[in-house]
Amino acid sequence: YPYQDAGVIEYYFNLPEPARYDRGRLVNKLLLRKLLKRHLGYDDRAIGKRPFRFDGAAFVARFGDAIRDEIGRCELFDRRGLGFVDRGIAGAGSARYAWHHIVALYQLAAWHNRARIVRSPGRP
Repeated sequence: YPYQDAGVIEYYFNLPEPARYDRGRLVNKLLLRKLLKRHLGYDDRAIGKRPFRFDGAAFVARFGDAIRDEIGRCELFDRRGLGFVDRGIAGAGSARYAWHHIVALYQLAAWHNRARIVRSPGRP
């Protein structure tokens, strides 16, 4: 998630408020909206607000091996009990929303495997 990157957060919150938020219209992400419109022709007023969506079942099917490896390397999980990950990856396209659980585990494992706070010496 790029919006969770410390450098992006630092940059964004040091922008002047008019580049971030319009209090009169209650509209946020002004700089992002401007950049999307200028470089991609994205018209947020015509499209409206909506959640980020993607084909999770296709993602899990395509990247199943990488997902399995990432979860398998994570110290949070007992590798002997991860058979459900294989079943979830295999059934991602056939069981409605089964892929949500696999993606959530993948995100947690990827974060844990790379987070500096987890690897920091002297952490509580």
